[in-house]
Formats: sequence, structure tokens, C-alpha cells
Amino acid sequence: ALVESCEKYHFKVAGHCVKPIDYELALKSQVYESIEHLHGYAWLREFEKMLSTLDEGIINNVAITPTTDWYYYSPSTSDELKSRSGLKYVSKVLKKQWQKDVDAELDNESGTSRYMYCAAQNSYEYRNKLTGFAYKQGANLLVGPDLAGHYGVPGFGYVEELKHFVRSGLSNFDAVKTATYNMSIARNSQTKNGTIKTGAEANLVVLNKNPLEDIENVTPAKDVVLRGNMYMKAILVAALKKLLLYE
Repeated sequence: ALVESCEKYHFKVAGHCVKPIDYELALKSQVYESIEHLHGYAWLREFEKMLSTLDEGIINNVAITPTTDWYYYSPSTSDELKSRSGLKYVSKVLKKQWQKDVDAELDNESGTSRYMYCAAQNSYEYRNKLTGFAYKQGANLLVGPDLAGHYGVPGFGYVEELKHFVRSGLSNFDAVKTATYNMSIARNSQTKNGTIKTGAEANLVVLNKNPLEDIENVTPAKDVVLRGNMYMKAILVAALKKLLLYE
């Protein structure tokens, strides 16, 4: 019903392609801008079917957001999740609640929580191979770590996803493109976004080192330019720490 409404009113959909929706019809609908989690595609088991659906997505400019980081940490215990990047910027109150939630789900043996569900088709290794295969076929990949609420810190999960992309077979250059130029392809806005030139939107992350030499260089960020305004990292961190004092 949502897809039909979006089609009627000329809205684009970015999200899940759940099982009741025919994957090939979704790709041909001209409604989907991107499909998250490799949903639909990851359920296919015939090689020729994989090739044909990938081609269909490329023809119809439907991007893929693999959300590989979600599968990398699922299933995990709260102790394992505590190693995730950026948690020093999260309040103690919230981290305590996360630990409580995760531990409670792990104790529910009959449940299918995100921390316990690890069927072969959803394993990190399988998903990462599919990501690399889609990339080699020419699919437009986008970054989206799917923080899902527990132990996920905005920004930090994003750069981890870039590292997963490189592990799946992307070059450093193409991994960086998933965070920059590729979104402009999905939005058909190459003259406005994802490039550095006169007339384009000035949204930049300034790094200390070159990520094309080593993908680990995507962190730490030095400064941020957003809508033409420069934000120094030291000022942003100080403001964040000040907010944490009130938690």
C-alpha cells in the first residue's frame, strides 16, 4: 500500500523490501530509490537470478545500502558491543539502558532478537560477499550502518561501514564514493551533490590523512563544513561533552 501510494504521488521509497513485496516488481516500479539490508537480493539462491535482479536494479537506478555493520555485530553480547567506536560520547544512563536491553534479549531463548538471530543467510560473511559481488557487477552502493538503537553511535558506525566495504572488495576510492558521489547518483543530483566544484553544496568532512592510501584514515575527522559553514572539531567535541554533563 505504501509503495502504491508513493507511486501515485511521485514519492521515492528508501527502505526495506520486505518479503510480501515482489523484489523484481519493486526494482521495476520506479518508486524505490534504494533498498536496505540487501533485502530481496540476499534471499535469492540461484546465480542467474542474482545477476538478473542486480541488472534490473542498475537499469532502474535502485541503489543498495547493505548495512553490513549491523550483521557484523549481530549476534553480540553487551560486553562485545561495548567495544564499538564512539561510546565515550554516549551518556552513562543510555549505555546502562542498552546493556539492560541487550542482556534481557539474550536471556530470552525462545525469542528471535537481533542479537541472537544469525541464520546463514544473514551472516556477516555472506552479506559481505554479496556486497562485493554487487559492486563488481556495477551496483550503486550507499553507506548506512543501521544503528538500530543499541550501542550504535551516529557518525562512528558510518565510517565502520566504509571499512566493511573495503573488506568486501571495494577499492578505497570506491568506498569513499559510497559516502559522497554515489548518493548524488541515487538522487540524480550529480551537479549539486557529491562533488567539489563551484555551485555545488559545500558539505565536507575534512580528514587528517588520505583515505585512498589507507581506509583507516577515514577517522579521525579534523573539521566539518556544513552548508557553507566551518565547524571545528574541538568546538563540536566540547559542545558534546557539555551535553553529556546533563545526562
